[in-house]
Amino acid sequence: MRYLWLLAIVASLTMASVTAPAQEKQPQREQPQRENGQGKQVSGTRAQRAAREGQLQPTAADVRYGDHPRNRFDVYEAESDQPTPVVIYFHGGGFVAGDKATARRLPLARACLRNGITVISANYRFVKGPNSESFPGSLHDGALALQFVRAHAERWNIDPTKVVVSGGSAGGLMSVWLGVHDDLADPQSDDPVQRQSSRVLGVIGYGAQTTVDPQVILSSIGGNPDIHPSVFPIYGVKAISELSTPALRPKVTEFSSLTHVTQDDPPMWLGYGGKLAGTPLPENASIGVSIHHAMFGELMRKKYEQLRSPSEIQVVCSDCPDRGATEIEFLKRVFELPVVSE
Repeated sequence: MRYLWLLAIVASLTMASVTAPAQEKQPQREQPQRENGQGKQVSGTRAQRAAREGQLQPTAADVRYGDHPRNRFDVYEAESDQPTPVVIYFHGGGFVAGDKATARRLPLARACLRNGITVISANYRFVKGPNSESFPGSLHDGALALQFVRAHAERWNIDPTKVVVSGGSAGGLMSVWLGVHDDLADPQSDDPVQRQSSRVLGVIGYGAQTTVDPQVILSSIGGNPDIHPSVFPIYGVKAISELSTPALRPKVTEFSSLTHVTQDDPPMWLGYGGKLAGTPLPENASIGVSIHHAMFGELMRKKYEQLRSPSEIQVVCSDCPDRGATEIEFLKRVFELPVVSE
């Protein structure tokens, strides 16, 4: 499907419109589940219900990758006799809401499985609510999930050298940040997971923010002077003006992907649901529009043109120039795979 990205953006931004922590639903009692050392195997009842609802069903659910209560992911294993590439997906929700179950309805996940690519969908800690903390906790959870997958790749028949990260909105921010940040591996660690590389072959982002620097956002995109309600718990501040102080500028730099781009960063595919034109936006513009604006992708494209190559980034939106392939065509290139046409 040529417009796979648009369906994914709609799903991601619907979730991202939530700006307050959601209470996690307690699962209904179902048939007993078996533990296989790789997470829970989903019961027959749940699998049958998911099939009726047209959802994908994970082959391993709630795999724990860290100590935080939200350090869990689901595995959707592709059928293959050989180790498969993997796309690790992070849900949206403004870092205050959302769940890994988003992948069950994700068009990209279905397309990956049809083409022999395993999908892992991960939860991560929030910046607001119970057991929450400001950045970098969420971002480091994303890195830890990636490292855990590499350390245990054989469990799910994954090729640890072929990893792409993806996400929508907040999950897109995380994916882009992981893509350009220096390797977070600790070669001296006693933990084999921590010794794994956090570098990836590519990034697919939907409505992804490429900076969380209010100065850059307001000058390039405009919109509400407070940017987004999640900015405050992300940084642990009460006013946007605090982020201009010398004490907090290093945090702003660290959490903004644009500041980390180097010549060895991976290819990117960034999709946005709106237009590139029309900036700066007025102060009364919808926060949902401004925080997912295609200008975030354009800023990254310009940075890649300076330090990488225009051919290494694709920015897709309703009025963007045609800059390349679909997501699956992008994955075919970075994974060097023959892919069934969509």
